[in-house]
Amino acid sequence: MRFVPGDPIDTLYGINRPDQATRAAIASKLGLDRPLWIQYMRWIGRLGAGDLGYSIRAQMPVATLIRQRLPASLILVGASIIVSVIIAIPVGVLAAAYRDSPIDLGAMTTALVTLSVPPFVSGVLLVLLFGLALHWLPTMGYPTARDGVFGWPAHLLLPTVTLAGTLIGIVLRLTRSSVLDELGQDYVRIARAKGVAERAVLATHVLKNALLPIITLVGLQMSYLLGGTVIVEIVFAWPGLGGLVVDAILARDYPVVQALVLLIATGVILISLAVDVSYSMLDPRIRLG
Repeated sequence: MRFVPGDPIDTLYGINRPDQATRAAIASKLGLDRPLWIQYMRWIGRLGAGDLGYSIRAQMPVATLIRQRLPASLILVGASIIVSVIIAIPVGVLAAAYRDSPIDLGAMTTALVTLSVPPFVSGVLLVLLFGLALHWLPTMGYPTARDGVFGWPAHLLLPTVTLAGTLIGIVLRLTRSSVLDELGQDYVRIARAKGVAERAVLATHVLKNALLPIITLVGLQMSYLLGGTVIVEIVFAWPGLGGLVVDAILARDYPVVQALVLLIATGVILISLAVDVSYSMLDPRIRLG
């Protein structure tokens, strides 16, 4: 980003460009007159003390900005993951159990549609339908205390559905594929030969073994959503990290961008670790050692 035309000083002052002396003084105050490697090492040194830096555009600590925006992103990502898992896994299991039936055809058609429609299209369509045409739901913004108990689901529903749409299609298809693979295993035939009910075979034996790749996918998608909510946040004016990233890039706010990249990378690592640990809980043959 340092090689992109423009700098924080130009963005900060807009059309009222400062003279060279003022620009030099501001650059010295912000540390922008130092070589890049020195700026980076100074940032790393402050990071070791828990200091994420100071926002050039907002004129406040980066940690404060992140604390203000992080809860909104976590709520949106968490709600999207929950909705997609609640819908996609049961439907995927049913599609595999009733292969080539109308249920299977409907499930695969739904997955194809959700995968084909990008979020910026589905989000706008939902706003037009439920917000502008029917006036059922608010189309933008974050719920406040004045909205009451029902303000949260009302404001959260449209962005959650938009963000969860693509994830539903991916998880549904993988669930169906994983369950079909497990249904062809010998232990399933043995359980059926013993007279175990089909519902018990699916719930007790098949689904537990089929969950390993599904959990991996959900974990990877959760990592992606931590920094991939930009379009949804812009469409619904949701005050999360995605919008903060875009604003910081446009303003050349280097400390904010660096801190957000670090935060998202750390989140990816922690989520991947949690996924690996969950393997040992689902499959006793896998050990953490």
